[in-house]
Parts: sequence; C-alpha cells; structure tokens
Amino acid sequence: MDFQICRNIFSRDLERARKEEYTTWMGESLIRRPYFVETEKNKEIFREAAKNHSFQQFKKAVDYFQNEENIPRRFAKEIQDTYAMGEEQMAPLGAFLSSRKMQLPFDEKDTKDKRASFFDEQGAKWYDALEMMDLYLDLDRDICRKERTNEQISNKNNTSE
Repeated sequence: MDFQICRNIFSRDLERARKEEYTTWMGESLIRRPYFVETEKNKEIFREAAKNHSFQQFKKAVDYFQNEENIPRRFAKEIQDTYAMGEEQMAPLGAFLSSRKMQLPFDEKDTKDKRASFFDEQGAKWYDALEMMDLYLDLDRDICRKERTNEQISNKNNTSE
C-alpha cells in the first residue's frame, strides 16, 4: 500500500516530488512507504518486506499519535515539523519529550535505540504516521469505541432510572 499527500496542485513525477519534499537537507528519507498488507496467501512470499514495512505497524503508529494520552497533538505536530530538519534536530526533541514523561512509539524490530527517530537505511520511523494522523480513520477501531461509548451511556441511563 502506498499513498501520497499532494502539497502541490500541479502534477509532477512522484519520485522527483518525494525526493524534493520528503528528504532532509542531510539526505535522510522521511518516508518508509510503500507498506506491505499481509494476507494468508502472501505471508511467506513477502516476509522480508513485511518486516520493515508492515501496514499493521503503520496503523499502530497512527493510532499511537492519534491518542492524546500518549502524546498531546501539539507535540505530535512538532515532531512532524522537526523531522524535516533531520535526525540531528530530532534527538534533542526526543530528549525533551522524555523529560516530560512522553515516549515515542517503540518499534520492536529496531534494537539500535528506542529513542532513535530514523532507521539506518529505511528512513524516518514515524513521519508517515504523523502525516496521516489527521487523515487516517481505522473504522474497525472507531466503530468499537463508538459501541463501547453507547454501551456506557446506556448503562448509565439504566442505573439512574
């Protein structure tokens, strides 16, 4: 699965646009796309691709940043903005967030450093998730939350009668 947020209404070559818009001044890639959607049929064939580009991991990261109990939205947006300045600027921001008892999501596959914001070769860990934070809806999750909320309201109404 791949996506592109259009920041320019004029169509351009996708590869060129990504190089210009999603690369830091030090040459670090901000994106990890495309993502691998695992099915029973393709599980074995794309095992290596799924390791670092799992759509499930992407969804977990989006969910993490959408939940303000993890990181307030204004800090999530600050992380997104700081990513464009590169890994050198992300390190102090990560330290600041840690000092405020906020954590960036830890990717189980990365053993290098829990606070590192970039993978060695695959680009930024969370930029895609931060970019989609306001746009991505997990319908299964949202429907379950709505059902729980309706159930809680119903229970409150039943106990107050």
